[in-house]
Amino acid sequence: MSEGSSFECESCNERVSPISYRATCPDCGGPLRRKRVY
Repeated sequence: MSEGSSFECESCNERVSPISYRATCPDCGGPLRRKRVY
């Protein structure tokens, strides 16, 4: 299972996959930023 990229919350560092991506972190509602995963 390889994802091209994922997202990480700036506030709580929760990792969010592109599949379940939203504008805000589902855990704490903080802002997400994109992370490259190789």
